Amino acid sequence: MIIQDIVSREPFQAASRNIMEVLRRSIDVQTLFIAVNDKVDNFILTAFNRHEQLVEAGTSFPFEHTYCKLACANGKLAVTIPDTENDPLTAVLGLTRKLGKSSFIGVPIRSSSGEAFGTICAIDKRPKVFTAQEVELFHSMSELLSHVLSIEYAQYKDEVTDVFNRRFIDVVQRTHDLIRHPLGALCIDLKDFKEINSTYGHAYGDSLLVKCASILAKLCGEDSAIVRLQGDRFIVLLPNSLPMRMAEQAQTLLTGLERIDLPSGERLSVSIGAAFSDSWTASINDLIHRADTKMLSVKLRSGHGFAY
Repeated sequence: MIIQDIVSREPFQAASRNIMEVLRRSIDVQTLFIAVNDKVDNFILTAFNRHEQLVEAGTSFPFEHTYCKLACANGKLAVTIPDTENDPLTAVLGLTRKLGKSSFIGVPIRSSSGEAFGTICAIDKRPKVFTAQEVELFHSMSELLSHVLSIEYAQYKDEVTDVFNRRFIDVVQRTHDLIRHPLGALCIDLKDFKEINSTYGHAYGDSLLVKCASILAKLCGEDSAIVRLQGDRFIVLLPNSLPMRMAEQAQTLLTGLERIDLPSGERLSVSIGAAFSDSWTASINDLIHRADTKMLSVKLRSGHGFAY
């Protein structure tokens, strides 16, 4: 979701165009292109065809049936195939039957977490052995584009805890379809955080936030999205979460966070509110507001526990 937002913006688009220009001038090959994927579809972001059009910008194909999948599955190394008809990895693909005898090179574009979300590739309808210098140039362009992504991606991260910040919610608000893909939301508030910050200092307060964010990430799993909204308030977005599952997750987080010992000898208290999107949920912000309202009911009542 964040990746798709980044690649649609001008900094990444401009870098992609410049990279294509460098490769076009440096390598004698029929077609160059940059693609991004979500593991389901492979979208051609930009393309250059020297003579015959083999790849068109703006088109997409099932990721499973593309050469790009091979590049994404090869770690940080380039995939070079001098003859696609005689290579076992590509000979069985429908794309090879369509193009005929061709050569291919692809290098992954990776996020700061190491995930391959895209590729820089070249295809030529002539068998071709790419030189070491050409392979190195592809690697350099991939590292450059990965660096641009990392810079852009950092704008969506909270500087203290390294979880997402409010900008992530804005992206979800614009792009996520709650009807097709329901979400659950947990709103989490740390009791007396301002007093803790004042008594023990901002350095301790920041370390407490980092510890809480780490526990949330560990207990919620990779499919969740953890957002620090402001101060000591966190939102956890959970996909495909049924009401019973939400209650279980809230109890798990409550148990994990209340194990944190404070300098006073007391343990951390937290208020958690849960909400699940339904046909009446107008937006992500509406969902978060409902979870926040439930959290406030706990905060006003006891300052520790959860409500759904």
